[in-house]
Amino acid sequence: MADLSFMKQKYSVDSLITHYLEEIKKLRAVVNNPQDETKLQIYYQAANSLKNITVKDLAQFALSYGAGSAGKSAQLRSAFPILIGNRITQPSKIDLAYLQLMVAYAKAFRVTKGNLKDWLLKFVIASRFSPVRGFVEQQINQVIANTEHNIAVLSRP
Repeated sequence: MADLSFMKQKYSVDSLITHYLEEIKKLRAVVNNPQDETKLQIYYQAANSLKNITVKDLAQFALSYGAGSAGKSAQLRSAFPILIGNRITQPSKIDLAYLQLMVAYAKAFRVTKGNLKDWLLKFVIASRFSPVRGFVEQQINQVIANTEHNIAVLSRP
């Protein structure tokens, strides 16, 4: 199980991603074949695209979903479906393990997003005065629900 205790204190987006990348590396224990290794590398690369991201990058991505843009926003656009597990075509144990990790992080983030160090990002996604807080919460809940559904489907014999 993932160690999410760091989220109980103030944390930055960068430290969140660093912890997430370390947890993805631990999934190597689930790898059984070269295809699983390739999938693990793809998950790692997608998460790594979030490394050193700025609030401006996040805002630009959120407002345009990366459409017609270059740089980090475009990288996020291609990485995002992989990050949330929407590109699984031939499911394997590594996919299930990754989805379980991702949903654990999403649930913990939903509860601890108020502990973010960046005050502007914290305001936008967690403040009761933010006009987009409800939308962010809705999207997080939708990702969690979809991922839990995918986990249930992948777990069937």
